[in-house]
Amino acid sequence: AADAIRAMPQGEQQQAIRAMVDTLETRLKADGGTIDEWQRLLRSLSVIGEKDRAVAALKAAREKLAADPQAIATLGRIAADLALEKEGQP
Repeated sequence: AADAIRAMPQGEQQQAIRAMVDTLETRLKADGGTIDEWQRLLRSLSVIGEKDRAVAALKAAREKLAADPQAIATLGRIAADLALEKEGQP
């Protein structure tokens, strides 16, 4: 899929990437997912300039993964790396 996207014209690339990110976001918010999937979503939203959506996804991830302290700690590191929250904010 990545090679096919790279072969597309720039505008179509952006649309394809956004469609994949939208699909992932919808699935994770509805059904939950692994910490790796949430991390991919947060990083993808940040890269495409959707910080508000990334912040909302971070909140959803924390709710879905609340029973996993290690995942919560990982989310905190990702949030700091991506500047999704102020220092010291949970």
